Amino acid sequence: MSLRGHNAQTWGAHKIKRWRKNLMETTNLINEKKNRLIEIWMSFVGVSMSIGGIPQLYRMWTRKTSEDISIVMWVVMIHGIAWWLYYGIRIKSASLIVTNSVCLIIDIAVLAAVLFYRQ
Repeated sequence: MSLRGHNAQTWGAHKIKRWRKNLMETTNLINEKKNRLIEIWMSFVGVSMSIGGIPQLYRMWTRKTSEDISIVMWVVMIHGIAWWLYYGIRIKSASLIVTNSVCLIIDIAVLAAVLFYRQ
C-alpha cells in the first residue's frame, strides 16, 4: 500500500470519528430538549391532577359540613405527597417539586377544612 493510500484511510477514519461525535452531540441536544419539554408537560399534568381537592373544599365550604369525608384518606394522601416532594427535591426534578408542592398545599387545606367542619 502506498503512503498516499494510507493518508486517505487515516483522513477517512478521522472524518468518520468527527461525524460520529457531531451525531452524538446533536442526539444529546435533542434528548435534552425533549426532557425539558417532558418536565414542563408533566408539571402541567401534575398541577391539573393536584387540583382534584378543590371540589372537596368547595363542597365542604358550601355545605358547612365534612361528615361524609374521610380524614384517613387525606392523611394518607398528604403522607404520600410529602414523600414524593422529598424525592423530587432529592433528584432536583422541577416537575415533581412543583406538582407535589401544589398538591400538598391543596390537600393540607382539604384536611384542615375536614377538621374545621367536622361536627
